[in-house]
Amino acid sequence: MKLKFTSQRWLMLACLLVGSVAFAQQREPLDIANEHIRTHLSEWGYSQQDMDGMTVNDIYTDKSTGISRVFFLQRHQGIPVYNAIMNVNITKDGRVFFVGKRFEQGLAGKVNTTVPVLAPEQAVQVLAAYLGLPGGELRLKEKI
Repeated sequence: MKLKFTSQRWLMLACLLVGSVAFAQQREPLDIANEHIRTHLSEWGYSQQDMDGMTVNDIYTDKSTGISRVFFLQRHQGIPVYNAIMNVNITKDGRVFFVGKRFEQGLAGKVNTTVPVLAPEQAVQVLAAYLGLPGGELRLKEKI
């Protein structure tokens, strides 16, 4: 049995192929951001170890521009690193156009402890004293 391909069938086949290729090329902003970070680590002076505890803090896409922003936080052994944020900005066609890099380079070598020096109650008392607030009567209301 011979199949006849009319111009209408060729057009339909072409549309299916183009549509499936276009669909396959759409990637999620998180995947794009992770790949971009992974491929630029050494260029930016980071090691894989600097990224090991990285967590996603926020992802959103601006409806008017189509720009997606992915925000990551740096952590060391589960502890968040103060102000260590990396944000990746992605155009609606999937191109990274800006990366804000505020992660610590060589983080593991800079950490001197992962054990708190003060209990939470002590930390509040030290802060109150630093701010000049009366802290002698501070009591823990509820422990979570």
